[in-house]
Amino acid sequence: MRILAAAVLVLLCACGRDASANCASVACTGALAPAITIAVTDARGTPLTANPTITNLLVPAGATRSQTSCSLSAGRAVCSVDAGLPGHYEFDIGAAAYATQHVKADVVPGPTGGCCPELYVPVALTVALSP
Repeated sequence: MRILAAAVLVLLCACGRDASANCASVACTGALAPAITIAVTDARGTPLTANPTITNLLVPAGATRSQTSCSLSAGRAVCSVDAGLPGHYEFDIGAAAYATQHVKADVVPGPTGGCCPELYVPVALTVALSP
């Protein structure tokens, strides 16, 4: 029984050393997706007719930068919001001839262990705008 316990302890210790040693050979991408990605649709189910815009952005405390973008192609719009941090985000999203909606999203911290820790887990939302 003592031999089995000693063997298990050796294996556990060896795994811990191997895990950190293996990180040297791992190539982390470094490019994290935006904190929030939003698919913007027309609530009627028809193609969106105007490019959405994001206004009144509130980002998590401690953010030193923020970025928003929206693009429209073939009646489909995709927007993104990013401040590079987990936390609470709020913003308004609208488009010409559509009512503006207020959106709230919480971006949770990402996994910190392993070879490639991530600051946050990206959030995907869908917003249907009404005329």
